[in-house]
Amino acid sequence: MRVFIRLLALVASLLSSLVAAQSPVNPTGHWEGIVQVPDRPLAIAVDLWSKPSGELTGTFAQPDQAIKALPLAAVTAVAREVRFIVKGGAQPSTFAGSISGDGKTLKGDVTLGEYVIPFELTRVGDARVAAAPKSPRIDAALVGTWHGALNPALRVVVTLANLPDGTAIGTIFSPDGAAVEMPVAIVQDGARVMLDVAAVGGVFEGELDAATAELVGTWRQAGTSLPLTLVRTKPQGDSE
Repeated sequence: MRVFIRLLALVASLLSSLVAAQSPVNPTGHWEGIVQVPDRPLAIAVDLWSKPSGELTGTFAQPDQAIKALPLAAVTAVAREVRFIVKGGAQPSTFAGSISGDGKTLKGDVTLGEYVIPFELTRVGDARVAAAPKSPRIDAALVGTWHGALNPALRVVVTLANLPDGTAIGTIFSPDGAAVEMPVAIVQDGARVMLDVAAVGGVFEGELDAATAELVGTWRQAGTSLPLTLVRTKPQGDSE
């Protein structure tokens, strides 16, 4: 009888451990750590939070490259397994890892093409949700969707709009690059226009030609300058 009781206790303990191992852990929060690239550790930060619908979302930061609050392409979490995709370019980086039992550490691998690199993150607080920038109201000639290309293989799409509260908002994305919408801060001084994309440390400065519906200027990022002409292809209603 005593042997039987001990066996029951052992089975109960094993089942308890198994349930604990599979118990879901809330992945939301601000995570900081490194990706162990071959020549040096690369500092990164990830913020994960839940939308009102319950869907997970988040942003990625890489201080060395002036990347901050870059929207993640996808976030999924099952039990303690977390997966998210960073699209910093045409080829995505897929992060897949497991959260520790105490919910403080997220460890796994980053897959980029044929490369698989380990990463480790530590939860250091609540998610830091960056509010989309709001800019002063812009001229009606700027409102709409603008298309251009930094080179023949890298198209960009910019959308600018006025809001009823007297402010303006904007987004930018590249169907050939990250393909995720990033917020834009807008500064207009007459015909001079600046679009600041803080998520990737990029800035466009150009001149508006209202007659031809063109913005002609320069894109600057990471010490590189490239000519960029944006053409308005889809005017939008100007909200009052």
